[in-house]
Amino acid sequence: MGRTQQRTNRRRPGTIVPASGGNRARSFLGFDDGRNSAATFSPPDEAGSLEALRQYRILDTASERVFDEVTSLASLLCGASVAFLSFIDKERHWFKSRVGLNVSQVPRSVPLCPPALLHSDLLFVRDTLRDPRFHGRPLTVGSIRLRFYAAAPLRSPDGHTLGALCVGDVVPRALNRQQQQALLALSRQVAAQLEFRRRLVDAECEIVERKQEEASLQRRQQELEDWVRKRTADLAAMTRSLPVEIAERQRVELALRESEDLFRSLSACSPVGIFLTDTDGRCLYSNPRCRDILGFGLMESLGVGWTRAIHPADRQAMLRKWLACMREGREYSHELRTLNSRGEVRWVHVRASNMLSDSAELKGHVATIEDVTERKHAEEALRELSGQLMRLQDKERRHTARELHDATGQKLAALSINLSKLGSADLASEQRRALSDAMALADQCSREIRTLSYLLHPPMLDELGLASAVRWLVEGFAQRSGINVDLDISPSFRRLSAEMELALFRILQESLTNVHRHSGSATARVQLIERDDGVVLDVRDEGRGLSLSKEWIGPRGVVVPGVGIAGMRERVKQLAGTIEVNGAPGKGTSVRVWLPWPEPAPPKFPGEGSQEAGKT
Repeated sequence: MGRTQQRTNRRRPGTIVPASGGNRARSFLGFDDGRNSAATFSPPDEAGSLEALRQYRILDTASERVFDEVTSLASLLCGASVAFLSFIDKERHWFKSRVGLNVSQVPRSVPLCPPALLHSDLLFVRDTLRDPRFHGRPLTVGSIRLRFYAAAPLRSPDGHTLGALCVGDVVPRALNRQQQQALLALSRQVAAQLEFRRRLVDAECEIVERKQEEASLQRRQQELEDWVRKRTADLAAMTRSLPVEIAERQRVELALRESEDLFRSLSACSPVGIFLTDTDGRCLYSNPRCRDILGFGLMESLGVGWTRAIHPADRQAMLRKWLACMREGREYSHELRTLNSRGEVRWVHVRASNMLSDSAELKGHVATIEDVTERKHAEEALRELSGQLMRLQDKERRHTARELHDATGQKLAALSINLSKLGSADLASEQRRALSDAMALADQCSREIRTLSYLLHPPMLDELGLASAVRWLVEGFAQRSGINVDLDISPSFRRLSAEMELALFRILQESLTNVHRHSGSATARVQLIERDDGVVLDVRDEGRGLSLSKEWIGPRGVVVPGVGIAGMRERVKQLAGTIEVNGAPGKGTSVRVWLPWPEPAPPKFPGEGSQEAGKT
């Protein structure tokens, strides 16, 4: 650091920095001989100054009389047409009070306060146009270009610079010593007023906080007193109500015995079978309807005797599922077959749940048995009818496809040949164009008829098997729809039964149609996999997913599947498989089908399949 700058930094507060040129003035203004005059000035401890300014809570506040009077007094004492009280924010000079200005702030690039930021001095410039420190950097505030300019710094008690009290004029001016001392005194008064204002605001905040704490303590004290009074009243009420509670308990015990008697009376005439077991599954009680459905007497049904009524083919699976549901606290609901002592096979629907004590301890199980034999027979007949309808539908599709291919397709081919013969005739240009259009339409109709016949019933499904038919279907679908389909088929995929191949092909066909019509997805994935337990077909997309739109809501607000999904489920049911349709809005949809390998028909037990077995 040079000697000139060292002497400048040791300048006492109140020292006047003249407007003359020279190294001292240029160093003081933060310029280097005018070459860096366009740079924006930053004070040495800008972060500390900004934090000190924030604590005063002065930025962007409304005008205050005390500061307006100081600014007016500075203008009058200095005889200046412009006066303003400026605070230095991070990106701007903000004016708390102003005289002769039409703006409330200017950017930091305007050189208003750098002199006051570096020194505890009063800076004044008689003529900014003649001062080399403002060469190429005019001092313009709003629409006013200042010729005369003076600034006195505003400092906090800990030495941080907050801004400046400034005066200026549009003509060159000078300040006598009394005016300079007055401007410094006014800046010190502003700093003192700021400190007083901050302490006053802090005191008001502290008073508010103390009042809030006192109110909180009073509320807590009141709550504690209310709690003590309430507990005292509760204890007194309990003492008074103890005899009443004893009598009430006796009344409840009597009502419980009456309720048990009522339960036994109702269960005795219930059309649904009811039985109770302990925690180990041993029967403790069964009503007459239960014993009638199982074909056992009362003593035969007690203990584990009721399990002997379960059909031997269903017994182990039913008991495993029963125990799993009871352990997990879930309701058991299952349809199974029973075999009574008379050799009759009946279908029953069993529902069971846990009985818990008041302390949530397991006491046993309660179950109901409903005879659903007639319904099962009706469902079986409906299933057979549905299968027959599907077979008739597929037969009709095969016939329609053959007719389209053999009859209509051949006629279109003959039409194309005849039209092509006309191409050698001497025709006018307009007639030749019409002939060309007719030939193109005939070819297009022929291709569409061939595609339609293949979609109705592809010949390669019968000739080459499901794998080849799936490849052809996916390739054609991708070409027609523009959807990119990723196909994955197990190597050496074997031939399946005709029923399985047709069902899987129709399900894939319907799934791809749904992807094109409803998903809006640009991609899809198809997997056809052989497993030890059967065949899996999985179709997925990345579209808009399933949503409860109007076509999925029935007349009573119940969600119902579309015709296509219902048809897929019926095909899967005919082959004893499973189908899962999953999806969520925005996450795509998946259709997963599993069909088991065909098994030999199981042997029939005595009474099963007889029309008389379903009659009571």
